[in-house]
Amino acid sequence: MRIRKHTKQILPAFRFFFEHSGYIVGRKAECALSLAKAEEWASKKGIEFVTEPDFDADWSFVDTWSEREQKEFHAKDHEVISVLAVKPCEDHGTDCKHANILASLSGIFDADKNYLRVIRAELASEAKEQN
Repeated sequence: MRIRKHTKQILPAFRFFFEHSGYIVGRKAECALSLAKAEEWASKKGIEFVTEPDFDADWSFVDTWSEREQKEFHAKDHEVISVLAVKPCEDHGTDCKHANILASLSGIFDADKNYLRVIRAELASEAKEQN
C-alpha cells in the first residue's frame, strides 16, 4: 500500500503531538492529528509565533502549595513568557502596526521546546478556527 505524500509529511508531527500533548480521553489520536494539521496550516499561512517575556504573570497558584513546595519553587529562577500567533505585515513583519495578532497565551512558566511547540500548535488551532 502506498502512503500519500501528505500523510508522509504530517506523520512526524502527528507522532510528536501524540507523545507530547494532552488529549481528550479516548481521542488522543484525533487530538494529535488536529494539532499537526493546525501546525501545518499556520506554516502555509505564514503565521509567525512571537515569544516575549511576561512581566505581569500571575504567580498566585504557588500560594496553594505546601510551604516546602513554595520554598523550593522560589529558590529557583523561572522564565515566564507570552506567545503570540501573528500574521505579519507583508512589508514590515511582526513589529508593524499592520500585523494581526490571531491568538495569544500568557503566563507560561518554564516551557521547554516541546511544550512551546504544543502551545504554538494550540494557538494555530485557535487562529484556524477564527479564519
